[in-house]
Amino acid sequence: MVQMAKVRELFENMQLSDNEHERPAIIQQWLSKRGNVVSSFAVGISNTCWSCTDVTTECGLRYQVAYGSQHLLDQVLKMAPKAQQEWLNIDPEEKTQAIYAVARNFQKHVALFSTAEAVSFPFKRLEKCRGAYATNAIEYLYSTAARRCSGKILPRCSAVIVIQGSDSYPMNLIAEWRIGEAWSAHTPVVLAVSPSNCLPALIFSDICLVAGFPANFLNVVILRDSDLGKLQPITGTVMLSLEKSRPSMSTCIIAEGADIGSAVNGVMEMLSDCWGMKNYLGIMVYIQDCIQSRVMKALKAQMGSLKIAKSNFAKTADLVAHSDVQIIKAAHIPQKTKNTAPTVYIQGFRTIKEVASLASVDPLHSEYLSIWTEYVARAVEIAERIYGFRYIWINGQNHFYNNPTFLKELYFPSGKMDLSEKISFSPPPIPNVELEHVFSNVDCTLKLYYDGGQKHAESQTCYPVFERISSTDRAAKILAYVPAAGPKDACNAVEAALKAFPGWSSKSAFSRLQIIYFFGENLNQRKDDFIEKLSRNTGHSDCAQELQESIDAIFKWASYRDTDVEGFCDIFQVSSPGMKLYSSQEPHGVIAIICPPIKVMRSLVTLLISAISIGNTVVIVVPEEYPIAPLMLAQVIDTSDIPAGVINILSGNTNSLLTTLAAHVDVKALWCWANRRCEQANEGCEKSEKRSVWWFNINPKNPVDVWPDKELDSYRGNKKYVWLPCLSVFSN
Repeated sequence: MVQMAKVRELFENMQLSDNEHERPAIIQQWLSKRGNVVSSFAVGISNTCWSCTDVTTECGLRYQVAYGSQHLLDQVLKMAPKAQQEWLNIDPEEKTQAIYAVARNFQKHVALFSTAEAVSFPFKRLEKCRGAYATNAIEYLYSTAARRCSGKILPRCSAVIVIQGSDSYPMNLIAEWRIGEAWSAHTPVVLAVSPSNCLPALIFSDICLVAGFPANFLNVVILRDSDLGKLQPITGTVMLSLEKSRPSMSTCIIAEGADIGSAVNGVMEMLSDCWGMKNYLGIMVYIQDCIQSRVMKALKAQMGSLKIAKSNFAKTADLVAHSDVQIIKAAHIPQKTKNTAPTVYIQGFRTIKEVASLASVDPLHSEYLSIWTEYVARAVEIAERIYGFRYIWINGQNHFYNNPTFLKELYFPSGKMDLSEKISFSPPPIPNVELEHVFSNVDCTLKLYYDGGQKHAESQTCYPVFERISSTDRAAKILAYVPAAGPKDACNAVEAALKAFPGWSSKSAFSRLQIIYFFGENLNQRKDDFIEKLSRNTGHSDCAQELQESIDAIFKWASYRDTDVEGFCDIFQVSSPGMKLYSSQEPHGVIAIICPPIKVMRSLVTLLISAISIGNTVVIVVPEEYPIAPLMLAQVIDTSDIPAGVINILSGNTNSLLTTLAAHVDVKALWCWANRRCEQANEGCEKSEKRSVWWFNINPKNPVDVWPDKELDSYRGNKKYVWLPCLSVFSN
């Protein structure tokens, strides 16, 4: 009855009590499996003779930590060169897949890691750890997997030692460990952590171990704070400390035309994200005089409804603090080391020139600035005139591109902490692989694939595909009967691709990256089946190598999503005064692809993934002679979360399908093997002046490098250029 009364009260009030707290039950279970005692993670090193200490967190969690010494760290560093050499000997694509496995496994256990992060760092709200911080960590790991870990980048050190003491206040924990940059530079990482905040590092090491990541390439050494403070740089290693000084303040400018409600919410969000960090003074807000009264009214109203909790595990916490937020109107920030209460400093301004001068000379401002106004040209002008800020958001805050290169520049702008150096290097050639095949007598039913399903041809006709003894000799045995698609099937496939394009192109590049990685993972699981079918259909002896190249191509072109995002940020100086030129790469829409009959799977997968990774949808015609393995891709696509209509696969008479697709008005781009070029296709392409047409060539004598990546990348999308006025527009 008591419980029912409590439930009734909650529904009547529609709000939780300030005393309602989450419980770190998932961490307690993890600790219980280890006897409530945790120790350093170092594979192959005995953990005997370690001292223990009791740790009690602010959320009431109790456990014991067995900490090591300098001797343990020395042992770990002795093992680093061997682990580094083993990693260097792995193929780049295998490294990508290994890091992808870590990212995938981390995504499955993100709730465990996020809760540990909130337990270890009391200033971080649990809601934020499970939300934005978790998303940032996942995107960072996927971006790390997307980096090319090639042999052209050789390590400049044998290990990276990251020191995380009890006074550390990391915002983006995994990124500040510099995991991505170190792994891409073939460098082992040793996390030297304090007993009070060791749980996230240990859980992340467990995640890597379960994902099959190479042992000893990530180690966690728990040391007392006194020992951490005595650590000195060791020859051949790079030492990083997370105890570097943080920006003293957040800075926000609210100008005329701003959405006041959104701006005030942004101010409070910036304050709550950083409050509790060492030497953080608060947030400085510059408000234009013409809207100052309305902003102050909204700001006070927002403060009145702000939920302030003493524990970061409180269910209703908007801000973790021990006192209410205070507002101080001041012309400058007093020189303090720490405020006892969350503080918002207010300063008015009249013109853009004035606020640029005020914010630029403020000695305690951070490198981050948030500008609020719906007049984009005005916001750009403020960003141009102001100096001292390296990261500026317009109508938003705390958005970071979770890429290792970007975050390295964010946390180490001097560039002195580069972990790699580029040198010329030629990898050894991959030898041909001869396989023995054991064939099955079970018939294989193949269908066309479009609109998310496998379908018979509209004409209900098929044609035989024969088994091949070699690439030139055809056996008498019929391997399978394959549907012969006609004009109606081609039009249906284009219609399905057109319907899927808005949804697929509107997905974030990160979402497409995850789906394509999953596609590559599933294809790898079915690799043996594809090798058998491809070998029987083509008669080639190197089908295993070709399938591996196909899987590698998936991970490679999925990683080009980083290029897509960076392309959106291209800014050019133009000759016209007061103008900025922004460029972005946009998908074509529906792309029709005629696949060449050379290196069938490698060519098909490369063309297919490069097209859809940027947001296009495709209708692909497989080689008439070798359709079996490509049509089997439908079974992989169905289990890879790829939306219906994004990929459509047709088989049949290539010339007939090419003529139909070339004449279709909804096909925005055509990629075709130059040997298939014919008069009917040329006539169809000439009907649309805006269509992008690519007649690509392929060298049959050396088909390993099918075509240059830059050439393929240039045909994946259209460049859009936007000229934006700035400077001397609203300066008076």
